[in-house]
Amino acid sequence: MGKDLICIGELLIDFICQDVGKSLKDGEIFLKKAGGAPANVAATAARMGKSASFAGCVGADPFGDFLILSLENFGVDTSMITRRGRTTKAFVSIMDNGERDFIFDRESDELYDLSGFEDRYTRCKVLHLGSATALLGGDIENSYIKAIELVEAGGGIISFDPNYREDLWKDRRDIFIEKSMEYIKRADFVKLSDEELLMITGKEDIDKGLDAIFDRCEGVVAVTLGSKGTMLATSSKMLVVPSIEIAPVDTTGAGDAFVGAFLSALMNEKDSMKALEDFDVLTKITAQSNEIAAMVCTNMGAMSSLMAIERKY
Repeated sequence: MGKDLICIGELLIDFICQDVGKSLKDGEIFLKKAGGAPANVAATAARMGKSASFAGCVGADPFGDFLILSLENFGVDTSMITRRGRTTKAFVSIMDNGERDFIFDRESDELYDLSGFEDRYTRCKVLHLGSATALLGGDIENSYIKAIELVEAGGGIISFDPNYREDLWKDRRDIFIEKSMEYIKRADFVKLSDEELLMITGKEDIDKGLDAIFDRCEGVVAVTLGSKGTMLATSSKMLVVPSIEIAPVDTTGAGDAFVGAFLSALMNEKDSMKALEDFDVLTKITAQSNEIAAMVCTNMGAMSSLMAIERKY
């Protein structure tokens, strides 16, 4: 096979409001940081010593230059990045509890076309689909569908994180749910927040939500529960794996760090696909991933905070 991991989706500029506790309406000072959920996953994996590629489109502008350099500084392979239009941006405010408010200015990310890279997908070990924007349509969504087909043909693992953002979907939530369930059905590993699980399934508690997921999904599901840890689940077992106590500064990218850490540890196993069937192994991987995600929350910036990850992993 080729690269251990390919993450496909958006790479963007996060403009983070420095007036902590203020909304985007009231904030005045913004700091430029590299971001994008699948890019964060790739950077996490590279930080943990895995061979990781990012596939997506950035603008033919200085922001695109900055983003490519940011990924390369983590050791991420950027040869699958294309450049068209203007770079996508997100404006983020951090409230006192570390939670976030987003506004997206979507541009180049939707223009990604994987043509010319087909053999790379067929040869990768794990494909991660975790873009907040890809399900909106455009060339990137077509590339999502094609990438899954190529990786499945090569016997690789499919990972999916829906990454719901209210600002992007608003009154089209039903479309988001329908599309997410299609990807969940085809995934070997699914990461959801507790809010996403309940929204996508229409259930009122996590147990019922997971039952609904497993009506369609045969893979492993991780439901992140914030400071409480992660609900690790298969169709036959469920367990809350606790996290560690921290004082959160910025939770942006914590879920991505969890996924990157989880996939990295999974790829460390001799047979990654078989490891997905061993609940004890999955429990250990989840505990480690919780710790890494918590570490990331103690720093500002979705990607720059990944420097908090120690090489001991």
